[in-house]
Amino acid sequence: IPPTICYIDACSARGSGDFGSNGYGLVFREHEFDEVTTEPTDFEWTLPSGDRSVCFEVKKLSEEHGWVAHAPAGPATSPQVGDRVTILVNHSCPVVNLCNRLSVKTKDGSFPKYIDLISHGCCQ
Repeated sequence: IPPTICYIDACSARGSGDFGSNGYGLVFREHEFDEVTTEPTDFEWTLPSGDRSVCFEVKKLSEEHGWVAHAPAGPATSPQVGDRVTILVNHSCPVVNLCNRLSVKTKDGSFPKYIDLISHGCCQ
């Protein structure tokens, strides 16, 4: 395993094959995601408490897994085996009907708003 990468149980069917300015998306620790109110810069952001946190770039997606870059401080500060994460995908149009709900944040930063999807598993 390359020392700069960790693997996640997420796949291209749940993300997008569109590569953007943040790779294929950003990975946040699940317990911190609701506190994200601004777009991270250099993969760092500030929690409402004032503490700093990091997110991680999805570098590659396959049909079964995702490859995620470790935090700049190294593997010890990256998600560990068993940690739950939330992935903010680069482009979600082709995969919306494959998920149970969407997480939405408004321009004023209010969050979270969840929209349950009734189209889960339906054909387009």
